[in-house]
Amino acid sequence: MAKGKKAKNKKRSAQAGQKRTRHQMEETKEIPTQQKQYKVSEFEDSNGRPKPHSDFLNDVNSSGGDLAMGLIMTSAAAHDEITVWDPKTRAQLHTFRELKFKPASNTLCVTNECGGVVLCASSTKTQLVVWDFNSSTKLFAISTKEPITCLKIMNKGAHIIAGTKGGRINIWNSQSGKLIADSSAHFEEITHMSLDANDTLLLTGSSEGNAKLWSIGDLIVTSENRIKDDQENVLETEAECIAEFKGHANRITGVLINKFATRAYTCSEDKTCKIWDLFSGAEIKTITCISPIKCMEVDKIETSIYLGCKNKNVYCFSIEAVLNDWGSQKSARVLNPHKNEISTMSLTKNERYLVVGSTDGVIYIWDLYQDDHLKTLERHKDCGEITNILPLTKPISLFGLSSVKTSPKLPFLMVNETENQKLDKALSPEDSSVYAEFMCRDDNTDMANAFQTCTDMLSKSEEQLEEEYWSML
Repeated sequence: MAKGKKAKNKKRSAQAGQKRTRHQMEETKEIPTQQKQYKVSEFEDSNGRPKPHSDFLNDVNSSGGDLAMGLIMTSAAAHDEITVWDPKTRAQLHTFRELKFKPASNTLCVTNECGGVVLCASSTKTQLVVWDFNSSTKLFAISTKEPITCLKIMNKGAHIIAGTKGGRINIWNSQSGKLIADSSAHFEEITHMSLDANDTLLLTGSSEGNAKLWSIGDLIVTSENRIKDDQENVLETEAECIAEFKGHANRITGVLINKFATRAYTCSEDKTCKIWDLFSGAEIKTITCISPIKCMEVDKIETSIYLGCKNKNVYCFSIEAVLNDWGSQKSARVLNPHKNEISTMSLTKNERYLVVGSTDGVIYIWDLYQDDHLKTLERHKDCGEITNILPLTKPISLFGLSSVKTSPKLPFLMVNETENQKLDKALSPEDSSVYAEFMCRDDNTDMANAFQTCTDMLSKSEEQLEEEYWSML
């Protein structure tokens, strides 16, 4: 009887062992399938192909509050306010108001999105108004000799450069408020301006149909070297342009210098957009549309050019296809459901979304990856055409962190401060851990040292970083 019981127990244990091994085998089979499903959902598209790096980052950012889209600042021709939007929620974060102030086109600028100031010129008065970004209060106004038609910020807010209705270029020192350059550039109104990445070159377009390339240094030096006689009469010695771009038959509606300062882009109401060699002024290619072009946008890596036309359409051309004559120019992508004419447009910071403003005050947001119309903003509806659209990055104050609590002096306080000093003022000791946790939320980095690690990396040269990289392999 004892032997029989032992044999039965051995048989039962063997059967239980077989069951356990089968169960373990089933678990081992399920593990790779679960990993594959995770990879497909996170790193691959619906067809199983790897996602581009930018697409994956956008998915991560969208889960954390759609950081990639950022914010947008807008104004309308007949609206006495400038509004900062969160495109995801349509919430109005800031509003800058001034009585009887009509914002002029192409004159909206921000010196520092986290604690700086907002500048905009009036279309009805000869003045430039300055607001504090955080408190939305008006700081002061600068009187000008003639109306400003376009405005840019140079050297991180150290200088303000403006084009006037009389065709002149004015440059102010932002700390002293002194006019350091006043030069005649065109016979008629300057409609658009563009600076290169280093703020050393300026491209201007005018209503007479031509564009000119200028050296910022020559404009300042020429103005400083003007000679005055005993009667204080100025002997005019104007700066000479580096190159001139002739070929348009009507008003220039957009100009742009590419990232590497090798090409220039211009568009006009004569239905053409031209690509030029920047320094020689030679015409490279011409894109012809079926309607007058009102505005233009080019992405930083020069893969696509977007042309907003009077017929309510936005046409997207491949720059590579245009330069190499691949196919017909009529095969451009078209973004169409706009109810009125297009007045202005701008790409967001990550260049995935296109924000389009129309003449009825309505703003449309497009997803360029899917050619899909996402949202419509109607805050400025029936307040005239949209005059300015400016993309912004989300400040740290929107993530529960303290912002810079300083009132800018006349005209700007934070011009000569380094980035580290700005961060020291922007972050309180209590916020440092929160900021580090936000920046490293998808990593196993030590949260207490994350902020210091980023600062140390920024202070090192490329050679030091490369040496450390190879030593870790």
